[in-house]
Amino acid sequence: MRLTDIVGQDQAISVLRRARVQKRIHHTILFCGPRGIGKWTTANALAAAALCSEPGEDSCGRCSTCSMVDKLSHPDVHYVFPLAGVSESDKTRRLAAETELLANILEARRTNPFAHESLAGNPVIGVGWVRQIQRRLALKPHSGCRHVIIVRQIEHMNAVAANAFLKTLEEPPGHSLIILTTDAPARLLPTVLSRCQRVPFRRLPTPAMRQVTGRLANAVAPSGSHAGLIPPPTNDVISQSEGSPGHLVTLLTEGSSPMRAKAFELIAAGFGPNIPAAIDAFGRISGPECAALLDGMIAAYRDILAFHCGQMPVHVDQRAATERAAHRIGQDALPGLLSIAVERRRLFQSEGTRNVNPTLLLAVFFAELAAEGA
Repeated sequence: MRLTDIVGQDQAISVLRRARVQKRIHHTILFCGPRGIGKWTTANALAAAALCSEPGEDSCGRCSTCSMVDKLSHPDVHYVFPLAGVSESDKTRRLAAETELLANILEARRTNPFAHESLAGNPVIGVGWVRQIQRRLALKPHSGCRHVIIVRQIEHMNAVAANAFLKTLEEPPGHSLIILTTDAPARLLPTVLSRCQRVPFRRLPTPAMRQVTGRLANAVAPSGSHAGLIPPPTNDVISQSEGSPGHLVTLLTEGSSPMRAKAFELIAAGFGPNIPAAIDAFGRISGPECAALLDGMIAAYRDILAFHCGQMPVHVDQRAATERAAHRIGQDALPGLLSIAVERRRLFQSEGTRNVNPTLLLAVFFAELAAEGA
């Protein structure tokens, strides 16, 4: 994958290519934007451009270096992911277990570049990975060029690790390029943010999403086999993906989240005085489930507003629920309700599941909606 192959992120790619031409690329770059819109893919494309044996404003896409980066097997490209499910308390054994887990994730990506790792539980990047980064940066690169560190979703780095990582960001070796990605920059330490060049990524417009779907249909894994059985998406699925190729793949392979349907059902039924009953219906809701429900509520309010304006709702499979809610909720009330939902989702994304109790957040959220007559 080359930088020029990235779809729908023209502004971000322009910034990166211009920096390479001027040889003024920052030692630490932070890719910011919603999940599933190409930050990880662009990070690998930038790694290939930085290590390519035919240097220029982009990688050549032909040499052995580019091939190794594409296969996630270049010895100078090091990956760090937030990981969950490792219960080992000993630091050495824990790092070994997480290293094996990361190797499995990368292998799944080699076989199917559309594979997404599960972030169930409490994914975290611990200080052991920061020490690992520092040890690798202290060594000479295999290629004699530079090390590239790609840290995915750095917002999951715990406080101890983040403070240790600051030492590397303050005095990075000259032969290093550190690429960080995040869905929630508000969760990062200000001292980390101040040491990065931020590159914003945005949701893809519909024409770019259609271009992506064409590539998905013809995609081939780095191993040479066809990557996954991705069925052709309908226009409805493309609309539901909301400008996120990653979300599009999830919809095609796993279907929509059941929380989306529940969100439409809740809004269609309305929030009366019995808020505890609405909360009990979800039991002990997890962080990811809460995030999916909030996303579904935002989508529902947008569809109801579209219905009032005579436009086609995005989630056509929820048309009946949308119409019931539209008859109950006036158009003038929708901007305020949507604003409440967006603000609660922003709070949840900024603070994360470690600091916000999902059940308590929903209780407050439902009470706010009920107070507005929703």
